[in-house]
Amino acid sequence: MKISKKFFSVLLLLTMFLSLSACGKDEDKTSLETPSESVSSDEKWDKEVDICIVGYGLAGAAAAVEANDIDPEAEILILEKMPIEAAGGNSIASGQTFIVPQKEDIETFKSYMKACNEPNPIPEDYLDWWSNEMADQIGWIVETMDSVNY
Repeated sequence: MKISKKFFSVLLLLTMFLSLSACGKDEDKTSLETPSESVSSDEKWDKEVDICIVGYGLAGAAAAVEANDIDPEAEILILEKMPIEAAGGNSIASGQTFIVPQKEDIETFKSYMKACNEPNPIPEDYLDWWSNEMADQIGWIVETMDSVNY
């Protein structure tokens, strides 16, 4: 189980890093904010927390659960740009679901992922690693769901 948690932690950190890299200002895009929603440029604030999670999609939610499991006393801040009615990150496009293959279904999972990513193929070694690690997450998922009586 520790190997799975280490993998999951690394995956979450990578996801958070990649999410942050998308936070740069893009002059070509129009803002969805209305003037009343925008933050005044002279407003100052600061907050110190133990853990800051950027984005509250599936990866952000999993990061928050894992961070709380590691240190229940940690102060965790979750930052989400979307309003509550649009919450869910990119996971909302999949109906807030994800696929976790059983060990015996890894080859089927790999075939499915190859088909989904055909325009931008996933390197075979990464697909092998990812498929096996996903299959190892079932225990963590069941344990987490059981802990909240789901």
